[in-house]
Amino acid sequence: MGFKDHRESPPEVVERGKSLYSLSCSFCHGSDARGGSIGPNLLRSDVVLQDQNGELIAPIVHGSRAEKGMPAIELTDPQISDIAGFLHNLRVAGRDFANREPINIVVGDAAAGKATYARMCASCHANAQDFKYLIDAIPDPRTFQQAWILPGSPGNMGYGGAPSRYPASKVSPVSVTVTVDGQVTTGTLERIDDFYIALKTADGATHSFERVGNLPKVEIHDPVQAHREMFRTIKDSEIHNITAYLVTLK
Repeated sequence: MGFKDHRESPPEVVERGKSLYSLSCSFCHGSDARGGSIGPNLLRSDVVLQDQNGELIAPIVHGSRAEKGMPAIELTDPQISDIAGFLHNLRVAGRDFANREPINIVVGDAAAGKATYARMCASCHANAQDFKYLIDAIPDPRTFQQAWILPGSPGNMGYGGAPSRYPASKVSPVSVTVTVDGQVTTGTLERIDDFYIALKTADGATHSFERVGNLPKVEIHDPVQAHREMFRTIKDSEIHNITAYLVTLK
């Protein structure tokens, strides 16, 4: 498997784990592992707390929670062990590398990224230049990478938990249509759970409905659903290749 047999890792392991984490994990879980726009706080995770050397983290990284939105990441078990060493060092030592020099994640192949973009993205985004405003507005490559993977998220991606100074990508809010006894109400989704749904209509009025099983009929329209589905299957190498291609458009 390649896992190390000790909890305390030497500095070179922590440094390798830091670099791997920054390249493959930080755009979801935050640069300091304290949570990002879609990934939870790893330092409070029961899995990370119980893990010793990567043995509990590895199955998740390899895809055991793909159905819950955590995609498989292309990392070997020794690499995951290095990341675990970094995370455990962060938790024990209380370190926050958010204030350190950021690592450049533009490590992909731009030519391969252009081909991947044509295959995976061009059906919706025929002109890659549509991203130019975002590329120009977000010089930090990690935040930019997060911006195109899940549009609308960079506004929450400030390092160390601080609000980002970068704009979110242009995306419409999630809308919803509720049908009760043939009467249709459509608006911006404000809240939804198994028992309740609330939406705001174009006139600014808030409407709420109780939910019992499949009633009332609820149709959610998420403008970034295609990205959410893509994120479950896209390979780590494809993410970096597309990023490398898009930054050439500056």
